[in-house]
Amino acid sequence: MDLIADFVALIVAAATGLMPGTFAPLERAVERSYQVAPGAIVTVELAAGRISVTPSPDRTVRVRLTQRAQTTNQREAESAFAGYTVELTQRTGDVRLVTRRTPGFDSVLWRRVRVNMEAEVAVPANVAVDLHTHGGSIEIRGGREAPTTAHTSGGSIGVDGGPAPIDISTSGGSIRVGRTGTTLRARTSGGSITVDEVAASARDVDVSTSGGSVRVGVHPAAHLAFDASTSGGSAAIDGLSVNPSHRTRTQVTGTLNGGGGRLNAHTSGGSVRISATSRQ
Repeated sequence: MDLIADFVALIVAAATGLMPGTFAPLERAVERSYQVAPGAIVTVELAAGRISVTPSPDRTVRVRLTQRAQTTNQREAESAFAGYTVELTQRTGDVRLVTRRTPGFDSVLWRRVRVNMEAEVAVPANVAVDLHTHGGSIEIRGGREAPTTAHTSGGSIGVDGGPAPIDISTSGGSIRVGRTGTTLRARTSGGSITVDEVAASARDVDVSTSGGSVRVGVHPAAHLAFDASTSGGSAAIDGLSVNPSHRTRTQVTGTLNGGGGRLNAHTSGGSVRISATSRQ
C-alpha cells in the first residue's frame, strides 16, 4: 500500500525561539486506527527509530509513525523520506507497521540527510505485541495480558510487564522489566538488567547480559530453582528463604519453596543480586 498520499504536509517549525545555529527538522506523520479482537497481534518493524507502546482503553489499536529529516531543505527532506517504504495494514485481524529502506535508493543522500523515526502505538492489554527496530529504544507501558516480544539492534528496553510471557533482547543497552507473572527471557549484549518483581506465579525466568549488573526481585511465595552466576563479579541471594545447593563468590544455586519453576540470572561482567521484592 502506497501511504505517501496519506502523510500530512511537511511542517517547518518557526525559527523564533531557536538557539543560534540550530534548526527544526522537517517531518511527516501518518496515523491510523484499527478495531481488533483479543488475541490479535500488533507487529512493528522499523528500519531505525524508537518504538513506544501505551495501553488502549478499548478494542482500538492506534498507530502513529513520525519521520523527521535532519534538514531545513524541503526538497532534500522529500528525497530522504523517499528512501523508506512504509507499510501499514490490517490483515486477518492483525495490525502490521513496517518501514524498510527503498531498494536502489541514493545512499550518498541517505548519509547526508538523516531520517529519525518514531512509532507510537496504543494497544489493548489482551493483544500481543511483536516489536523490532534496527536502532532505537523500546518502551512498553501498562500491564500486558498477551505475549510481548521486543528486539532492538541498539538501545534500551523498558517493559512494565504483567501476567503474559515476555521475550526481549537488545544488542546494546539496558533492560528494565516491572513484573513478570509467567515466563521471561531477557538478553542484552551490553548493559544492566533490572527486574522489579518475579511474581509468585512465575515459572521460567532467564536473564543474561554480556556486560553489566543483574538485579532481580522475587516474591517470597514463588516456587523456583535459582542459578545466579557471574564471570566477573559477585553473586548473591538476599532476603529469601532459599535452600542453597551450591554457593561460591561467583555462583549461587538453590531452591525457594521447594522449587518447581526456574530462575537463571547471569552476567559475563558485573554482579548478580536476587532479593525479596519490595512489591508485596
